[in-house]
Amino acid sequence: MLAWIPLVSLLLIGCKPGPTTNPTLQSANKEVAEAGDKLNTAKNAYLASLRDEMRDADIDLDKLRARARNATGDAKVKLETNIKGLESHRGTVQRQLDDVASDSKRGWDELKIGMDKSWAEFKTAVKKANDEFK
Repeated sequence: MLAWIPLVSLLLIGCKPGPTTNPTLQSANKEVAEAGDKLNTAKNAYLASLRDEMRDADIDLDKLRARARNATGDAKVKLETNIKGLESHRGTVQRQLDDVASDSKRGWDELKIGMDKSWAEFKTAVKKANDEFK
């Protein structure tokens, strides 16, 4: 009865998956790995660029806050209302940026399109507020 154990063990060892010797499969695996590396490089560059732009937008928001501190009456109220809206919008953009940075499961194009749209809306709102309250 115990005589079959070495035979089963030998079969199981022989079935152990190892590196593929199929050149087509090896080539495909290499291409997939390289594509993943390129995607990560593009994603990281995109995120770095957006973070730089966020810092610039924060500087613009700080300028608006300074104007609000020096404003009086209706101008002050309007500026403060605008700033609160911009801060809320900035928070939304930041959360999306964090999602894009951490999410590797969803499609990169889908995430980037949503981020680009949110960023464009935020940037336009900041510019509009700066232009309005010069």
